[in-house]
Amino acid sequence: PALSNKDSYPFFLRTVPPDSLQARALWSWILQFEVPMAGCLYSAESYGQGLFDALKELERSHGQQDRVQGQALRNMEREFVAEEARTAVRLVKQIG
Repeated sequence: PALSNKDSYPFFLRTVPPDSLQARALWSWILQFEVPMAGCLYSAESYGQGLFDALKELERSHGQQDRVQGQALRNMEREFVAEEARTAVRLVKQIG
């Protein structure tokens, strides 16, 4: 969302839809297929966190709190820690 501010970033162009649009598409999918609860594993940085937050906001605005649950995993671009990733996946599995 911050990069969408044309006053601050007048020359910024997107090649990927903003979080708000992606979240609406995912929320529509959850509703269309009557998914009772969605578990999300997302990266704990602006892209992953932003998408998860946008999805949670849609959940709240539709009065369906706790239909989407998630677990953040820190960005491991330089050093992948397999056990840390496994722990995050196990936590998501426990959600649903």
